[in-house]
Amino acid sequence: MTITTKDENKAAYIAAMGQPLGEVYSELWQEVARLFGKWEEYVILFGTKESRIALMNEATSDFFGKLQISGFHEVLLDIACLTDPPKSAGRETLSLRAVPALINDLVLRQRVHDLIAIAGDKSAFARDWRNRYLAHRDKALALGSAAPLADASRENTWAALHSLGAVLNEVARHYMQSETIRH
Repeated sequence: MTITTKDENKAAYIAAMGQPLGEVYSELWQEVARLFGKWEEYVILFGTKESRIALMNEATSDFFGKLQISGFHEVLLDIACLTDPPKSAGRETLSLRAVPALINDLVLRQRVHDLIAIAGDKSAFARDWRNRYLAHRDKALALGSAAPLADASRENTWAALHSLGAVLNEVARHYMQSETIRH
């Protein structure tokens, strides 16, 4: 097995996909791969073994409680960012939603657009948390007069992550004849 660097991967993506798409794809791949890693670490720490949670609570429950909450919030923020519009406040964003405009093949562009719409739906809960609680404090929510935040369950988080990976895999299948993000 050959291990490649980030720069070598980026060069391979650019060679296969062309400059703008390969460059953006490479960075999005890095972001999604890091996000999968964060989530897997979170689940290992806080979602797989009752004895581990009991040990953390025994050692210092306040610290690990804060770590659990901040780790989960970080994952929600990352999911929301990856599904942001291609431009925000006049600046371009590194977002999956920017990818279709970089694809010349009209059939692939439509398939990627459709997968991004699914990813947007599956990540809507993360955007709700970001917009009304994490990045801004919605007054009505704080005062109890707004609808509750969308369900940010582990199942919803996994579904959102897999939908992000599906977008990148569709592009990789077309240009690289492989998948790079595991489902």
